[in-house]
Amino acid sequence: MAEIDITLANMALQKIGATDTVSDPAQESEAARSIRNAWGEVRRATIRGTPKVKPKWNFARRYFELAARAADPAWPVPHGWSALYPLPAESLRFLEIATPHSARDRFDLIMGPAGEELAVCTAGVLGIWCLVDVTDPARWDAIFRNAFAARLGFQIADRITGDRGRKQDCWAEFMAEITGAAGADGAEGAPIEPQESDWVLARYGCFGSDDWGRPV
Repeated sequence: MAEIDITLANMALQKIGATDTVSDPAQESEAARSIRNAWGEVRRATIRGTPKVKPKWNFARRYFELAARAADPAWPVPHGWSALYPLPAESLRFLEIATPHSARDRFDLIMGPAGEELAVCTAGVLGIWCLVDVTDPARWDAIFRNAFAARLGFQIADRITGDRGRKQDCWAEFMAEITGAAGADGAEGAPIEPQESDWVLARYGCFGSDDWGRPV
């Protein structure tokens, strides 16, 4: 069973107006079962953030050194790139390339045969930062705990109280918490995001270009 923090579980229940509380995560009640079923999914979703709001959660950052994937005729390196690096299985979200520095402006995140891969214009060992799952609530920071409790409330609201207004309040609180966390990350220096457009790759020399500057 995942490590369930009773305080956070009851915070989520309070947010949705539930009259029940949980004293033991293993107890047989609708509230406890709903929390057990949602806990892991909500934790990972909160670490990932949303497509538009992506906090980097310092407590969940981990450094990895990657080796390039072996050549595969069925899945060759795309034109314009030198190598592909599969992201580690533990990664919930890629943050940035740390080394070599020359790769930081020249990469893309693509879907490979076994999951996400980094395409880069360099070779050798690649150092990266990712977010990973952290199951121990004692390691979570205060903002994450608040965001998690709000998202957990959103997730279990329909089964426990059916209160749509409180459910939406939970989502609004969750978004406010992670937006604040992402803003704090920006003040510290945001991680580099993948460059997905061809004109950016052409600008940095990964592709050749024709007389009009279009990648070829």
